[in-house]
Amino acid sequence: MPSDLFFPGVHPRFVFPTGISVAWWRNERAHAAQRGVASLLVGSNAVFEGCDQETARNVVLDTLKEACNDSDIFHADDVVFAKSSTLFECLKADLNECADQLFARMQRNLSREIGRCCTVFLVPRLRVPSFSVENHGIYVVEVGDADAWRRILNMGFAFSGWEPGVYGPGTDAAFSPPTDYSSVLLIDGKGTRSGVQFLSTLKVRAFLAVASAVASRNSAHASQKAGVRTHEYCAQFPHASNPQQVRWRSDTEPLFPNFLEDVTIDQLGALEIRKWFTQLDVAPTEVATRIEKAAHFLNLGLNSGGTGAFVNFFVALDALLGRRGAVETSILGGLERLGFEQADINRAQSLFQLRNDLVHGGSRYVEEWTLYPRYLRRFGSSPMRDVQRIAETAVLLAPDKLY
Repeated sequence: MPSDLFFPGVHPRFVFPTGISVAWWRNERAHAAQRGVASLLVGSNAVFEGCDQETARNVVLDTLKEACNDSDIFHADDVVFAKSSTLFECLKADLNECADQLFARMQRNLSREIGRCCTVFLVPRLRVPSFSVENHGIYVVEVGDADAWRRILNMGFAFSGWEPGVYGPGTDAAFSPPTDYSSVLLIDGKGTRSGVQFLSTLKVRAFLAVASAVASRNSAHASQKAGVRTHEYCAQFPHASNPQQVRWRSDTEPLFPNFLEDVTIDQLGALEIRKWFTQLDVAPTEVATRIEKAAHFLNLGLNSGGTGAFVNFFVALDALLGRRGAVETSILGGLERLGFEQADINRAQSLFQLRNDLVHGGSRYVEEWTLYPRYLRRFGSSPMRDVQRIAETAVLLAPDKLY
């Protein structure tokens, strides 16, 4: 049972409080209640969309510590001198009225944790011209594009001398990036630090899934992954309006593979990516959500290998087109709606059998599938390459044709 020893009430920051200290003990029911209230808090207003659960849980507990000696809500003497066995036995007013007051305080306190910041990701091997998808707060900067970087600097973020592609003795070692990357992705977000990073990572995964699909469609051959660990660099820089002027580095899981050769996207490809996001914005909410989730799993497949990659690619199709209770039928029908040729629909039908074998333990890896030789003879291509190509094409077509 974790315990807290604290001075109740509101205290100025950076000033050691004085007075009577209070000790609390919390059991699992208290933790469960804290988590539940935190979830309600984050979901109570759209302004909290960029807030993470951990910060919200801390706000819930801190607010109770502040308010426990408030005579409008609690019998302060009962709290301080432990006249009751639990905090909420010390309530002074009607339960609903007290709950409303406490929740309003929690909302105010969580609002103070919110700020605007720029989350920076480095992408190896992706060569793409500088452009932006402003409705989603996504900015792409080609390394060496001084004009594009100048536009980012004019947005008011405190980069404190950090600049992509620039290295020297004055560079802060904690924020010094690796040297072998081609593009920088910057996400403009608002929320708590961890919440913004989480949502920014989701946006970057979707963006890179679409970018990779565009590049694959325009390439004569499939890109080969190198046996080199990809970058996980992620840093956050506060906006001038952010009450917490703190830079932060907290690296992520791999977001884009380190390929053997550059993945190149030209101006037409950049326009296609922007068009994809524009069409996503006008899609019905349910459809847009399915598309975003499909792009997420497509990116996970790109960053996986073997069985994990195959399953993630197929989950992308399931997230996009699947319907519970009729997964195979709905995926095949969805591919037909998207305009796939019958040959690819036949491939998808066979790939669904492979997916079942992998998921339910019939095969440990793709080549162990009993129908693998037959698939190669029938279609003249590999299941892994086909499932990736079909998933990429479906995600690209979805915003325009799925509704």
